[in-house]
Amino acid sequence: MGHRGGFNAGIPPAGVPGAAPGQAAQPIDPRHFRGFSYLLGQPDEASRTTIGADPATAREVLQALYSLLPIAANADNPRIPSGYTYLLQFVAHDLVDTTVPFWAAAEAGVPSRNMRDEALGLDTLYGGGPTVCPMAFEPAGMMADYRTQLRLGTIGDAAHLGMTTGGCPMRDIARLKLDKAPPPSNFEDASQVFVADVRNDDNTLLSQIVVLFSIVHNAIAAKLPHRGYGSQACFAHARTAVLAMYYAIIRKDLMQRLLHETVYDVVSARTADDPAWLWHGEQVPLEFTHGAFRVGHAMVRPFYQFNAGNIFPVAEVLGGPVLGDPVRDPLPAIWIVEWARFFELGGVPNYSLKLAMHQQLPLDFVGIFNPIAANSPEHLTMRDWLSAANARMWRLDRLIEAAKSHYPALAFMEGDAIGTWLQDVVQQSLGTAAAKATVMQATPLLKTDLPLPLYILLEAQLDPLIAGAHMGPLGSIIVGETIFRRLTTEEEELGRSVPAAAQALGEDWDRIKSVGSMPDLVRLAQDWGNLKDCPQVPFIAEPTT
Repeated sequence: MGHRGGFNAGIPPAGVPGAAPGQAAQPIDPRHFRGFSYLLGQPDEASRTTIGADPATAREVLQALYSLLPIAANADNPRIPSGYTYLLQFVAHDLVDTTVPFWAAAEAGVPSRNMRDEALGLDTLYGGGPTVCPMAFEPAGMMADYRTQLRLGTIGDAAHLGMTTGGCPMRDIARLKLDKAPPPSNFEDASQVFVADVRNDDNTLLSQIVVLFSIVHNAIAAKLPHRGYGSQACFAHARTAVLAMYYAIIRKDLMQRLLHETVYDVVSARTADDPAWLWHGEQVPLEFTHGAFRVGHAMVRPFYQFNAGNIFPVAEVLGGPVLGDPVRDPLPAIWIVEWARFFELGGVPNYSLKLAMHQQLPLDFVGIFNPIAANSPEHLTMRDWLSAANARMWRLDRLIEAAKSHYPALAFMEGDAIGTWLQDVVQQSLGTAAAKATVMQATPLLKTDLPLPLYILLEAQLDPLIAGAHMGPLGSIIVGETIFRRLTTEEEELGRSVPAAAQALGEDWDRIKSVGSMPDLVRLAQDWGNLKDCPQVPFIAEPTT
C-alpha cells in the first residue's frame, strides 16, 4: 500500500516515458527485467499468462470485470490486527524496490527492475549502513562511519506539550521542510525525509513502524560504547540484534497469522537447501511481488483509531495531516500511535479486514492515489491487476498444477469454480450490458488466466473453512515459499554474526532472544527506549474497551 503506487512498488514522481504521441509502444518482456524471477523458472510462451500479451485488451477486459464487482461491507479480521498490514508493507519494501510499475512499463514500452539486491537484509531501514546511507543516521563526529544511531524526529508540537528531552518526543521519522527564502535549492518547497527508503513515508502508519524499529536499534546501539566497543562494532552488533528479532517476528508471528496452516507447517520446517522447495530461483519471483503479496491492499481499514482521542480515515493516513500535501511537516501528537491499538497488547485493537474480492473501498476511490503517468488506472485494484497481467508470469492453471504436485494434501480452487464466480458476478451486478458481454466473452480465458491478485483473494474468500481470515492454499504457497526460502538463507548468514553480538550484549541478549512477536518488540522498545512515562503521548496505552 502507499500513495507511490502499490504495496511494494517504488514509483518515480514524474510521468513514465514511452512512445512518441500517436505511436504504439512496443511491450517490454518482463523476463528481461533485472532483479526478478519466476516461481517455476522461466516460462515458455505456452505457459505464460496470455491476458497480458496485449495490454490494451487486458485493460478493457479487467476494467469491465472491475466495474461489475460488488461493493461489499467491510468485515474485521480478529486473526490479524492492523499493525500487521503495515508490517507487511515494511517487509515488502525490504524485498522489492521497483523502478517503474509493470502496468506502466508494459504500456509505455520501457523496462523496469528490482533495485533491492539483498532481500530481507533490512536495507529498507538501514540503507546498507552509515557509510552507504549516512543521511539515515545521526551525525557523530566528522566521519560517516562514526554514526550508529538512526535519525528520529521530534513530534511537531513537542515544545507546546512541554516535551523537550528524552525519548518521548522522538516519535516521528526525521523530517525537514526547507524555507523558501533564502532559496536553499533550485526547486520550490524543497523537502527531505531522513530515511533510507523514502517509500517508508508512504503513509503515517508505515512511518510509525519505521520509528518503532529505529527506537529498538538505537536503544541497543546505545548499550555498547560504555562496554568498550567502537562505532562500527556498535552499529554491527545492534543491526545483528534487530535482524535476529525481525526474522523471529516474520517466522513466528507474521507468517503464522497470514498463511494457511498446512503450508506454514511445511515451509517453516524446511532448511535453505531442502530439495523440496517449489521455488529454486535467486531473485524474488514475480508471482510473489505482482501477485500474492498484493494481498495487503485488501487488509486496509477505512478508518483507524490512532490513540485515545483520534480516529482518521485511510485517505488522511495516506496523505498525512494535510491530505495531498507532498511536503509533510513533523507529525503532531494526535498522529502518533498507541501500539495497543495495532497489536495485541491489551484491549481491542484495530483489526485488518478479511480477505475478499470486491471493490476495495475506500482505497479504490477515484483520486485517493496520485496519477503517476498519463494513463494511470483510476483504482488501485486495477493497477494491481494490470501489473500482474503485464508481468507475463506463469499461467494460473499451470501454477495450480505445480502446487498440487508439491502439496497433494491441499484442495485448490480451479477453473470451474472460477467460471461459476464470474457467472454469478455478471448475473448479480447492476453494471452495464457492455461490461457484462466483455466479461462473458473473456470467461474461457479468465478461468485459466485470472489475474493472480484477484485469484488470491477469491480462494481465501470462497473457502468456508477460511472465510477470509488468512490466505488460501496457492497464495500461501507463493508467499511461504518466497519468504521462508529467503528467510532460512538469511538466518544462516546471520548466524555467523550472532555469537559476537551475543557476547557484546551479555545478559541483554537473553531479552533479545525472547522476542518472537510484534507485541514483544513493542514492549522491548518501551522498556529500553525509556518510553514508559510519556503521559502526553503514550507508547502502548492499553485500552480498556
